[in-house]
Amino acid sequence: MTTAPAPVVEMPKRHAATPAKSGSLSRLFAPTVADCLFALVIFLTFLSSDKGWQKLFVDSDSGLHIRIGDLIRQSGSVPTTDPFAFSLPGQTWYAFEWGTEVLQSAIHQAWGLQGVALMTGVVLAAVFVTLFLSCLWRGANGGVAIFLTFFAVNASSIHFHARPHIFTMLFLAGAAWLLDRDRRRPDGFVWLLVPGTVLWANLHGAFPILFVLIGLLVVGLFLEGRVAHSLRFVGLGAACVAASLINPYGYHLHQHIVETMQAKWLIALVDEFKSPSFRSEQLLVYMAILFLGLGCLGRLLARRLYCEATVILFFAWASLTSVRHVPLFVLVTVPIVAVELTALWSAFAANLPRASVFRILDDLAAKVSAGHRHPSLWTAAFVAYLALVPGPVWPRDLSPELFPTRLVSRHPELAQARIFTSDQWSGYLIYRNFPRQKVFLDGRHNYYGEKIIGDMMKMRDAQLPARELLEHYRFDYAMLEPSMPLAMLLRLWPEWKLVDQDKQGLLFARLPR
Repeated sequence: MTTAPAPVVEMPKRHAATPAKSGSLSRLFAPTVADCLFALVIFLTFLSSDKGWQKLFVDSDSGLHIRIGDLIRQSGSVPTTDPFAFSLPGQTWYAFEWGTEVLQSAIHQAWGLQGVALMTGVVLAAVFVTLFLSCLWRGANGGVAIFLTFFAVNASSIHFHARPHIFTMLFLAGAAWLLDRDRRRPDGFVWLLVPGTVLWANLHGAFPILFVLIGLLVVGLFLEGRVAHSLRFVGLGAACVAASLINPYGYHLHQHIVETMQAKWLIALVDEFKSPSFRSEQLLVYMAILFLGLGCLGRLLARRLYCEATVILFFAWASLTSVRHVPLFVLVTVPIVAVELTALWSAFAANLPRASVFRILDDLAAKVSAGHRHPSLWTAAFVAYLALVPGPVWPRDLSPELFPTRLVSRHPELAQARIFTSDQWSGYLIYRNFPRQKVFLDGRHNYYGEKIIGDMMKMRDAQLPARELLEHYRFDYAMLEPSMPLAMLLRLWPEWKLVDQDKQGLLFARLPR
């Protein structure tokens, strides 16, 4: 009996252009396309609009993460119980993004929000430089790679916040590249994902997405008949899972993440967990990438590239069920789409005269693909320029358009009071009044649970038990947006008095009992 040979799987061809050779020293000082892309992402995202760097601080969780880092650095240990909530004192709590929080805390202490903003901008720019270089490495021409990279920047900008998830974006872009590299030519570099997982698991809680990605590739490799390589990735995935246990909470961290993902009430409540609503420019660009990715499936399946097809299908489904998965879909899909569009472009341009516009553009794209690719010292010089040279308006506080910055400044007594306010404003209070401030509820919805959040919504919306709930939780103050239904009722109830207001909010105090 003879065994049929495994099917030959056609891997995407690398672009014909090859990097220009030069000495290692000259490569350090010669500007590259990656340097230009890094600077351009920073410029277009943060320096070309009035809001600038301030757009990174429209979520109070940015300030909350900084203060959690302060707490860890001051105590010298990672907390196991919550120190911020008077509604659930001493309950078990996982600071599962402690690594990023300590980093943000140290940078904030040294350079304030300017340092946190710059660090965030550098990480985000690095994400898309990695994406661009991955496209080139896989075989996309420079023009297609740049075009799709800026599509990716636009679509992903819905989650450009100074929060720990930026490291998941960076790790995912790098992991997808390493895994693709190993599928083409196995070597030891892919095993860097094992120590990388240790770091990832201590920076942000989305590290299980790596296990999902490896699992999808295991299935794809098996369908392609590459059983030995599929088993290699099974071992890699097992090693990464084991590495993720190296965190302050061990396997309890994984239990916590699973419980959060299974909380239907949380998914229904938090906007980030909901399906995308295609009403913004960013999500319309995401839709274009989605259609391009799905449109490539026929070509991929025809060539039995099941790994690429499986990855696109799963991450497309994930992004359609939760808007927070949109950047993840973009990061794994764009390199695949870039290769397919390059093949279509090259086939079209090859039949045109050399003097035609499209052939000229194709030649220019090839030149972008060749030459020096990796960042040089010019990227470091650009970052140093941003950090040291006066110019951009750096944020000094969270967004004054969204948070009651002046109201809180005028009332230092709020730091030791029991305040009813929104989860976003509570996060801001923790940031401003740390370590004295205790809150009823902040942005850590998975910690507070369905009951506390339900009570908050009843009070905010002035439902029938609102008055009793305000009494039950013994609030001293209520700081509300003028449009909140509760604000109208507190003006009428005799036990409450309006003590201050501005265009951002109203501050009510409970009269002595």
